[in-house]
Amino acid sequence: DHVLAWLFPLHTGQAFGLPGRIVLVILGVIPTCLYMTGVFLWWNRRRARDPRNRSIPSA
Repeated sequence: DHVLAWLFPLHTGQAFGLPGRIVLVILGVIPTCLYMTGVFLWWNRRRARDPRNRSIPSA
């Protein structure tokens, strides 16, 4: 019963006050940042392999 009483405060961030909420916000933002940097790296690698973007060497 004691564990069940902690579920809601843990879920909402009330269990550890403001520092706990700050940690939860950071943990929530990290996956979004990882996703965005992954797309950015993939896009740049994709553009580098595209033969249309390669310059023709001059004589």
